[in-house]
Amino acid sequence: MIRKCVKPALLVGSIAALWAWCVAVMRPENVLDQDGDHDGGAAPDTEDTFWRHLKVVADLHKLLVTPATFVLVYSLNEAVKKYHEKLTAMCDFQHAINSTAFMLGAGFSQAPIRLRPLAFKMYRYLNVFHFLTYLPLVLKLNEVGLDDLVRCNLLTQDEANTLNGNGRVHPDVMRRRILTWLWDTLEECAEKGVHKKQFGRLEKQFTKIRTGAQVSAGRRERARACVYFT
Repeated sequence: MIRKCVKPALLVGSIAALWAWCVAVMRPENVLDQDGDHDGGAAPDTEDTFWRHLKVVADLHKLLVTPATFVLVYSLNEAVKKYHEKLTAMCDFQHAINSTAFMLGAGFSQAPIRLRPLAFKMYRYLNVFHFLTYLPLVLKLNEVGLDDLVRCNLLTQDEANTLNGNGRVHPDVMRRRILTWLWDTLEECAEKGVHKKQFGRLEKQFTKIRTGAQVSAGRRERARACVYFT
């Protein structure tokens, strides 16, 4: 992040140095005539000319310290702002998923044991949805594929094949499909008498989860960069 902020400052400094050098070289006392002699008398000493050029650069540097510092600090503040916006969105999203998991767990704790497979299906889909939301944001998650989720029992092979399609499906598309499966599972639970009292609240929680994921994806596109966590 700091490396990105230093680039504008280095650009301004390079332009300033080039400008100062051109001004110093193009001074009348440093311009050569056609015979190779300096106009206006004897040729100035090379060392004196060099130090005079450096003085011009130093004087110009004093003028540009303030705007160059402003560019550096402004760029750094913008980068920190984007980082905190992304972190806040991720925390809000995490809170919505945690609340949903608590509500689902409370409802399934009172359900018959024969309905526990629905609880495990909800558990799997929430974890996969969580993973797919962070996949474009976290660099190391690129090392994890759907086959790994199958080995972890978070997806069945048929579900992984459905999500992957032709192998070029974007994580956002897969995430929306998982959310559809979550809604379908919730409706199935309601039909079998689970979460009837909390159905409305769970609907709102699912909406919060969807909104949180969309906010994270939207900020990622506007920033045109990812926040990488190691």
